[in-house]
Amino acid sequence: MKDRILFLGGASSQVVAIECAREKGIYSIVCDYDASAPGAEVCDKFYNVSTLDFESLLSVAQTEHVNGVVAYATDRAALTAAKLADRLNLPGNPPSAVETFTNKQLFRGFLKRNNFNVPKVWETDSEKDLQIDESYYPLIVKPVDSAGSRGVTTVHDSKELSLAIDLALKFSPSGKCIVEEFIERNHPNVIEVELFALNGKIVTWGLMDCIRDFQTNPLVPAAYRSPITIDAERVAIVKQEITRLVQLSGIMNSAFNVELIFDKKGRLFFLDIGPRSGGNMLPEFIEKISGVNMVDATLDVALGHTVNKAKMMFDGFGENDWGLIALHAKTDGVFEGVCYSREIEPLIVDEYIYKEKGEKVRSFTAGDDVLGLTFLRFESKSQADRMMDNMDDYVSIEVLQ
Repeated sequence: MKDRILFLGGASSQVVAIECAREKGIYSIVCDYDASAPGAEVCDKFYNVSTLDFESLLSVAQTEHVNGVVAYATDRAALTAAKLADRLNLPGNPPSAVETFTNKQLFRGFLKRNNFNVPKVWETDSEKDLQIDESYYPLIVKPVDSAGSRGVTTVHDSKELSLAIDLALKFSPSGKCIVEEFIERNHPNVIEVELFALNGKIVTWGLMDCIRDFQTNPLVPAAYRSPITIDAERVAIVKQEITRLVQLSGIMNSAFNVELIFDKKGRLFFLDIGPRSGGNMLPEFIEKISGVNMVDATLDVALGHTVNKAKMMFDGFGENDWGLIALHAKTDGVFEGVCYSREIEPLIVDEYIYKEKGEKVRSFTAGDDVLGLTFLRFESKSQADRMMDNMDDYVSIEVLQ
């Protein structure tokens, strides 16, 4: 019989996986709470069902006789996918491991039990329960179970803390948030790793710089750069600690997305990890750099098919310098278009624009505010340095207020 995959979500960033299924001859069923989701147009069958509604999704999966479940590039549906696969006896990640990695409080507990570096952390459902000494500031407040940096805030005093907790709780389905020590990194960019594990061993290392926009929200990825710019010694530490974490997780075959930093004392800290492909088309970015098709592999492992290990091998360092821009607006307004300088325009390899001219857009406060993605291949490291460090000089989003 023809393979049938249930996709949890049909957002713009998930369309590539649905299209890959079509190319592989796989029948695709997409569920999304948004009836106008882009994935509805490219799948074989669409259901207007929330990716968090387990019982309705189970009914769809049984009705459609699926033999694979995929939550591509989404934290919110990753646990649902794992639970569905487990209930239906299909290939998938252990639900307990997925829950650990998608719940920030559980993840911090996992790190502490296994002797990873962990910031001081408090869990709460009300600011009234917290007694935090002023010496601990600045702090960062996060919903325990949200995604895309929604409801995440850095605070510098108790007055800001109260407002930040109220905001975080609004974005937490469980009504809980964590308050944790803000770890200041001693390198310019966050370390982003898009990886793939087969039989519990990492075969694909998508190492890159994750660049933030301090004019909008420094907590949200605004661009990526490959190869990564940290030194070889730190790369070795990153690989060693991620390898240990994946082995401890019990997850055997899966894409992972990881964010890390080194602090002022040279200690490595995990910021977040998702047992799924990263958003912003990071698997496609790695494929352009390395030739490794992580999307294809994600579908194969979901169906229980064998993945060719040799085709997945990548140590993180390609032959060229690459950039990926998460196009975003500095202010709320009406989208008019993207303007590139003459110097950067010839370097564009691919461009995906999610908004039409005249649509309303929000300032860049969370991951789902991305307006599109632009892939760049540079001619030299010096060119990459200059452009990626000064992206606003080369790319602008035209917004009418």
